[in-house]
Amino acid sequence: MISFVSIFLVVGSLNSSELENSTSIEVIKVEALHKDSISEKIVKKTVYLGTGTAFGIVFLLAKLGAGVSFFSSSAYNECQLFSEMCSIMTKRAFSQLIYETTFESSHSSWERNQKLLSQVPTSTKEEEDLVYFLSQRWLAKFAGHISVMADWLYPFFGSHVEIHPETTHSYARNIAKHMSKTYLSKMESLKQLLPHPKNYPLLLTRSYNIHEYLPSYISASKDEKIESIIEKTVIKAKETDDKIILDLTSIFSSEMEESGKWKGVWDEFQSSFSKGMEQHEVNPDRICLIQGISSKENIDGIRILPMKATTGKGIWEQNNYLLEKIAFFGLAANMIELDRYRIKVKKEKEGPSFAIPFQEVEEFVSYLDVFEKNWTSNHLEKTFMVKSALHLLRSLFKEMTDEKWKVIKNSATKSGILQVALFQIKDQLKILASENEDALFFATVSHVEQIHAGLCTLLEILDPFDPVDFPSIYENLVTSIPASLKPLTSYGLHTSAMTSFAAIIKAVSKSINGKPLLIYGENTYFECVDVANYLTKAVSMQDAVEKDWEEAHIILAQFNPVLRTKPDIELYRTENVSETVHRALLARNGKPLTLALDCTIDYINSPRIEKLICEFEEEIKKGTLNLIFYRSGLKYDIFGMDSYCGAPIYLIHNHDEKWSFFDLLMNDPILQTDHLSFNWFCLVYKHAGPQLELYRKFIFSHTKALLSRIPKRLINDKNARYQVVPFSDDSDPAFIDIKVSGPFHKARATIFGGGSLYLGCVDHGHPIFTRLSLGFNHPNFFIIFNDHMTNVRLTLGLDPSEIDLLTTCFEKIDKLNGTKRTRF
Repeated sequence: MISFVSIFLVVGSLNSSELENSTSIEVIKVEALHKDSISEKIVKKTVYLGTGTAFGIVFLLAKLGAGVSFFSSSAYNECQLFSEMCSIMTKRAFSQLIYETTFESSHSSWERNQKLLSQVPTSTKEEEDLVYFLSQRWLAKFAGHISVMADWLYPFFGSHVEIHPETTHSYARNIAKHMSKTYLSKMESLKQLLPHPKNYPLLLTRSYNIHEYLPSYISASKDEKIESIIEKTVIKAKETDDKIILDLTSIFSSEMEESGKWKGVWDEFQSSFSKGMEQHEVNPDRICLIQGISSKENIDGIRILPMKATTGKGIWEQNNYLLEKIAFFGLAANMIELDRYRIKVKKEKEGPSFAIPFQEVEEFVSYLDVFEKNWTSNHLEKTFMVKSALHLLRSLFKEMTDEKWKVIKNSATKSGILQVALFQIKDQLKILASENEDALFFATVSHVEQIHAGLCTLLEILDPFDPVDFPSIYENLVTSIPASLKPLTSYGLHTSAMTSFAAIIKAVSKSINGKPLLIYGENTYFECVDVANYLTKAVSMQDAVEKDWEEAHIILAQFNPVLRTKPDIELYRTENVSETVHRALLARNGKPLTLALDCTIDYINSPRIEKLICEFEEEIKKGTLNLIFYRSGLKYDIFGMDSYCGAPIYLIHNHDEKWSFFDLLMNDPILQTDHLSFNWFCLVYKHAGPQLELYRKFIFSHTKALLSRIPKRLINDKNARYQVVPFSDDSDPAFIDIKVSGPFHKARATIFGGGSLYLGCVDHGHPIFTRLSLGFNHPNFFIIFNDHMTNVRLTLGLDPSEIDLLTTCFEKIDKLNGTKRTRF
């Protein structure tokens, strides 16, 4: 029973596909609420009754547990807090039996957009693809929601959340951990078009040749003899203990696939190759045979070709091995690229058509001006989010040339999409205009989010920028680089920060023609540490000896702290990057050094970065030092909307030949982000740089304000079972780390860490989410389980009223450490 309760309380901490609710509800009218059928009402009432009864029983058990725990204050307090949480759930469940909160479906916004777009005229496949893509992109996220929470739990507490019907509790880049519904559906669709057996694993990748980033990679050339292929595979197997990736793409032609000859060629090859591996006593499970796939539909893939001798376990290990490496290096097809790949979908019943009033763009812009003049709010952060969206819309239209408008007007499809987007944005603005001043911040931002969804549609069809525009835009935004170093600086936009980091290591490796030695600082992101351990000779600064500093080719650092899961962390502090670079330069004694600085949790124009660049200006000019500044743009560069994919990067070094491999980072096609994301980053970096800095400032200041109000015992008592790790005063905190230790720490962190935060927010009308990232405009937590302890990472959004709610949560958690029995 307790297990059931903990699952219901913090369902967001789980990675279970069984929790995803894929029910689709048909919307009859654009503005209509969905009305449940009698059978749906019976199901809901039954669920509410069962839920209320279950929590009521557990409430009594928790009270009983408090009674028998009279001599243990910690157990007594935990039982008392648990009974309070169960009481809240019981009351909420039974209240739904009497008065059920009525909302639109959590998919209503997505379905409304789809129905409106379905009326847009199309006459070519390209136009059909465009409409399909825009229907898929509406409210799509890279770090998704758990749909059951939006469909059941949030309405349970009187909140309405709009989501994409394919949303999945996963982080899109990390396909090794969990694949999104979109990824799985596109993968299965592509399999149907390929000649391979359906059980052969398929991985979807970026639409470029990624072989240079795959470890232990060798390839067979066209018409190469089987003996030669066997020989180089055996040699490679002796050189490494890793799995060998053997690319057979060249031996299969497209004509073979189309004529049905593929299977015969494959059977003949694997028969001979298997015998060769057996003769040389090479375990076939170690050899991962692959074929590159080009679908000609905006997406590529890698097909694993298992030999007959490969065991089932071997196939599973090969698939996981490739998944892990592709996720490591950020080379999986991103969500935007997946959405461009059109699959056949079940045709819905014809619904009523919707008459959208035609409006000129000038008329729409005038409406924006009137709205902004009349719309006011005393809520600073609400005003910021609304006016930032309006500013971006105006800026987008200012970027349009007469030539680009002519393209839109000459296309019935794009003209129709334009009208749909303007209609939907205006619709959300009308709702905001009628909203009460005391409306919750989340309610306001949910409408702003749909305005941003409309802006995404406009970006796709208006296409105001080219990728070549970004470097100059980024150069104008970054003011922290001295004028004398501007000619030595290059700028780019990659698809993810992990892609940038993998490419940086690749460039260092090529420049020294070997495996580099990397020293990483205490604030290095854990995924970067994993990649560094795999691709380099990596050592932490704490463990580095003098010889390591003398031989170090690259320093990996970050000023502001990131989450660490070690139990001995007593303080999150700003890293002294300058001291580290000085030490490395001194030990290297004139030999070249690269500093890769992760700037994700920092301002775009960070005073720390400006000081660092100025401090090492001479070393840069002499060619001793190469500075690389990269960041994940998914976090703070999208106003928390999580709709685009990008990692801005800039490099500063002199023009010596030894740095030439790094210049390729700006041009390698596999690293560049998708075209839609390029348009977003060009728009926002050109027109909304100050707003992005203010967005960061809100989150950092709100987090710091909450840290200052957390009970001191949670921070100072290092023996307590519930602890919060403090931050140094000079840092910009982006999260709060709750560490739970002792017996049953996983269960206690789930119930009293995650559960307290969840109920403390949603019971007061403030949804808190459990998405796998940070930098959102809403509060968010995620639970990380370890053997020795459990971490609950909490991130704040832009609403300052969350601080009071969360302070109360921490006061309750603090009482669990107390030596006195407490009633909650």
